[in-house]
Amino acid sequence: MLAQLVNFGIVLFVLWYFVFKPLGQKMTERTEKIEKSLKEAEKIAENLKQSENEKQQIVNEARKESQQIVAAAQATAVSQGQQLIANAKDEVKKVVTLGREQLVEEKEKMLSEVKGEIADLVIAATAKILGQSTDKKIDKALVEAAIKQVKK
Repeated sequence: MLAQLVNFGIVLFVLWYFVFKPLGQKMTERTEKIEKSLKEAEKIAENLKQSENEKQQIVNEARKESQQIVAAAQATAVSQGQQLIANAKDEVKKVVTLGREQLVEEKEKMLSEVKGEIADLVIAATAKILGQSTDKKIDKALVEAAIKQVKK
């Protein structure tokens, strides 16, 4: 029995020294590796979450900037449109004013031409009626009287 106990002790020592001790070390190393991997996975997950948050912030800022750019572009378009409309109105006013001035000038020109023709007609008519020419003062007075009657 003592021999069996010694054999059992030797087998136990050999198993412990060559199997259990290296197996325990391997298990400890493996446990440490797994824990290290879990910690790294947690850090990666945390970094991923931070990256997602940063990405979302950047996207939100980009949206705000794009909205501001669009709003500024719309405001610029509206102000330029109003400016173009105001310029067009000014041009129309200038054209209308110029047209009116031309009409007034043409009217005055026509009136002066008509006055001259009426004067000539009055002189010719008086010369025929009287059978002779009168002096210039009488002609002028007759012409002015005829023009006053035409204006009425």
